[in-house]
Amino acid sequence: MGAGAAEHSISVGQYPFGVAPAPNSALVYVSNFLSNTISVIGTDPAGPGFHTVVHTIPTGLNPSGIAVNPDGRTLYVCNYGDATVSFIDIDPTSATYNSATATIVVGSSSKTVGVSPDGTTLIIGTGSQILLVDTQTGGATATITVGSSSKSVGVSPDGAFAVVLLDNGELVLVDIRPGIPQDERATATITVGSSSKSVGVSPDGGSVYITKSDGTVDVYAIVALGGSAAVAEPITSTYQFKFVTSIQVGENPEGLAFDKTTGLLLVVNAGDNTISFINASGRPAGPVTAIIDVDPNSINPTTKGKYISAYLQFPTFLDPFDVILSTVRFNAQNGSVAAETTLSAILDHNGDGILERQVKFNRTSVQSLIPIGFPVQVSVTGQVDGRTFTGYDSVKVLRPKIKNPHAAQIVPQLSDLNIQWSPIGNGVAYKMDIFYSRDGGETWLPVVQGTADDSSYVWNVPDIVSSRNCFLQLVAKNKKNEVTGVEIMADPFTVSDAPVGLDETLPVRFALLPAAPNPFTALGTKVRFDLPEPANVTLRIYGVDGGIVRTLANDAAYPAGRHALTWDGRNDQGLAIHGGVYFIKIEAGPKRAVQKVVRVTR
Repeated sequence: MGAGAAEHSISVGQYPFGVAPAPNSALVYVSNFLSNTISVIGTDPAGPGFHTVVHTIPTGLNPSGIAVNPDGRTLYVCNYGDATVSFIDIDPTSATYNSATATIVVGSSSKTVGVSPDGTTLIIGTGSQILLVDTQTGGATATITVGSSSKSVGVSPDGAFAVVLLDNGELVLVDIRPGIPQDERATATITVGSSSKSVGVSPDGGSVYITKSDGTVDVYAIVALGGSAAVAEPITSTYQFKFVTSIQVGENPEGLAFDKTTGLLLVVNAGDNTISFINASGRPAGPVTAIIDVDPNSINPTTKGKYISAYLQFPTFLDPFDVILSTVRFNAQNGSVAAETTLSAILDHNGDGILERQVKFNRTSVQSLIPIGFPVQVSVTGQVDGRTFTGYDSVKVLRPKIKNPHAAQIVPQLSDLNIQWSPIGNGVAYKMDIFYSRDGGETWLPVVQGTADDSSYVWNVPDIVSSRNCFLQLVAKNKKNEVTGVEIMADPFTVSDAPVGLDETLPVRFALLPAAPNPFTALGTKVRFDLPEPANVTLRIYGVDGGIVRTLANDAAYPAGRHALTWDGRNDQGLAIHGGVYFIKIEAGPKRAVQKVVRVTR
């Protein structure tokens, strides 16, 4: 969203006047002039009461200007009707939370208050003067004459200057540094009109925002000869205000303030009792897209190293130093892997003059997530400077692909089985470990370890108990004996103690056989069932709430025999399911059966 766009509004009390955000951006305080209250609004999207009034605090008569101490523990409220300033405790751990702990009399009606960035000084507009007050003692430390009563005051980020909006329609820049004589204080003045209501200084100190009764906010740049913003220049510097633009807001806007964390400008609209949230920074609001470069982008046994890197390049208004490493994830089809938080760096990886954040992920963990193929889309997500980011890249994934035995093949005991696969390393120096399971992947036993990656190995099948739930697993390793790829058969084969062809008897009864493996991971599980006669079969997966998660067969005609379907752990929309308990239900004609399975996440 571009600069100057009002994002949303919130209803508060009667005639809202002043606004001030808490330093942690979780709350916003609004003074209600006719209600004699402060409305407290939740602004943390992850917290309770987001964008609603969560507390109402009573004040003095006609609260107007307000400010929050940078330590987040005290709210200062100008009570115009009784010429006082209230100190309100806003520390949630305090026994006096959300109540006034002190009140000082300022001598004449005041509508405006500001606080220095270090939290030690209040800047209060009283009559034709600016009163500087110690926040600890409540005593005045200096008085500065500005020539007219003040409507509003803002303070530069370094605390060196106050920008004061006067009742006579002038905007004045005043040097408020301690020890500066009145006649030596650097100033600037511009006429902004009597319809001006309130003033605020941008977080960078370079701009001033003024609410106007016509429903707009005017923006002025602070220009210093020899400088670009209102910072602690020598007092001989000359400052000027330069009009930039006007922003449309709500009806009859009064107070305004900046949320320094999000960069949003908050404007209270007294005419319609709302608050406008404005992106005044010119930066897009919300999530951002990052440019991601995954290295290496070919994932196979020939690639080396323990880690896979991703280089994150952000829009220029974001700093790669602000990435929260604990939130960064590598995401693929079968899950996600957290970044190694101690192995990050800042560098210009692609030489384009823009710094990138390098993050690293465990290679073995990443490879377990990515299916074989090209291109395979992957993403990296996380948080940077208080907002989420997502970036995408494509990689090529190569792993050994088992070609023989095939699904449902019957292999006699003590026979020679020619295990075949698609090699990856062109048969040069890379090895394969081969394992078999006869219980659906619950346990694995070695076939051979360290055989060459030359596409085949002849296995003399041992004298084991017959099983229709046998699987092979191939583990590829590089020269350093590091695992670089794993492949498991998708469907089982049979090891039989009978000659081939004699084990093809039809089942004598209907049965939903145990799914295997169970519990299962992202690799999925095999659902097997026996039909003694042909039947129309409906086989579905249900969640614990009774809702349908996945339909594997819907009134499909099956012949008599032994059948198996693979559930890949995804729902009907193709999304990976969460870990937990699920139920397999089969209907085959009049027959019914239900079985529990458990999905586990790594």
